[in-house]
Amino acid sequence: MKKLLVGSVYAPSPRNATWLRLQRRYLDQSVGRDQYDLAVWLNRVEPGPFRAEVLAGRSDGDRFDMCEDHAIGLNGLMKFFLDRPDYDYYLVLDSDAFPFRPAWLEKTIVWLQGCGRLPERQYAAAVRVENLDTFPHPCVVFIKGAWLRSLASPLDHFRWAVRPQTNLVGYRFEDVGLQGGWSQTDGAPWWGPFQPLLRTNVWSPHPVLAAIYGGMFYHHGAGSRPVELRSVALRQYDHHFPRFSHPELEASLYGEVSLNPNLFLNQLAGLPQ
Repeated sequence: MKKLLVGSVYAPSPRNATWLRLQRRYLDQSVGRDQYDLAVWLNRVEPGPFRAEVLAGRSDGDRFDMCEDHAIGLNGLMKFFLDRPDYDYYLVLDSDAFPFRPAWLEKTIVWLQGCGRLPERQYAAAVRVENLDTFPHPCVVFIKGAWLRSLASPLDHFRWAVRPQTNLVGYRFEDVGLQGGWSQTDGAPWWGPFQPLLRTNVWSPHPVLAAIYGGMFYHHGAGSRPVELRSVALRQYDHHFPRFSHPELEASLYGEVSLNPNLFLNQLAGLPQ
């Protein structure tokens, strides 16, 4: 039985080979190639660069928008996970996300243990408060395998859909999220024993992009699409980041993480060089 099955949804992008290389590099270093498998769901992407990976499934054609494409891929990954019970843990990653800290897996397992104030948590996900969001974001989702398989309807619990959301400033929009929402009675998340992974950058060259979540996971943000961020569109950063500067800065950050990943990640996390 292997420790970890990782699943990632890839969409058309000239950067796919770079993101795949970084995912592989840091998973190999932190978990060990013989302790995990990487499965990919390809949305309108040819399998050429992914021939060495496990193919979880494909979405072809232009019948879906970008968010619907992503939700279909995520649901395909969840079914793929459940069809393969020989793993201790499952990890969903955006194509431009990966864990980079040594022993991140062991640290996450310990972090999810119960304490005097909170019960044991069974899964963790990024919450992009810096983008004004309050829901679990599928860029990083870590799930305990035994708990997932114990659920009566795991594909209902982890069903991803393009659903209405309301962010911290009251703006209503639609984005990919878990099918449920917040309890109407006590404000608790209906989706169960969940640990939020918050942005923990010691150095933030951008307020949303190049994020470190939970001190262990890197998510580039807009790494395979144009730089369009709700918080930017809602003028949350106009007072100190000129609107025109975001695409140029993203391109610079991509250059850093692709060419000097160790140096760049350590700077973001405040780690010694």
